[in-house]
Amino acid sequence: TPAAVSIGAYVACRVLAAACVELKRVAFTPVALGAARLFSEAAFEAAHARSAAWHAGQPPGGLDRVFTRGSRAQQTLLNAATFNLGPTVFEVLLVLSVIARRFG
Repeated sequence: TPAAVSIGAYVACRVLAAACVELKRVAFTPVALGAARLFSEAAFEAAHARSAAWHAGQPPGGLDRVFTRGSRAQQTLLNAATFNLGPTVFEVLLVLSVIARRFG
C-alpha cells in the first residue's frame, strides 16, 4: 500500500540521516584531535618559554582555562569551516559551473 511505502521511505531516510551523522563524526574526529594536539603542543611550548615570575603572577588554574577555551574555540572554527563553509562554497562553485555550461 502507499502508506506502507511512505513509512518505509521515511524510516530509510531517518536511518540514512543518522548514519551520515555518525560517518561525519568518524571522519572529523581524527582531524579535530590532531589539530587540538598541535594547538596544545604550541601552547605548552609558549607557556614553558615564559619566566617563573610570569607564572607566579598568574591566578591558579588561569592557564588551564585559557588552554581549554582556545582548544574549544579551535574545534568550533574547524567544525564550522569543514561542515558549513566548505560544503557551501562547493555548492556555489557547482551551481556556477552548471550555469556557465548552460548559458555561457
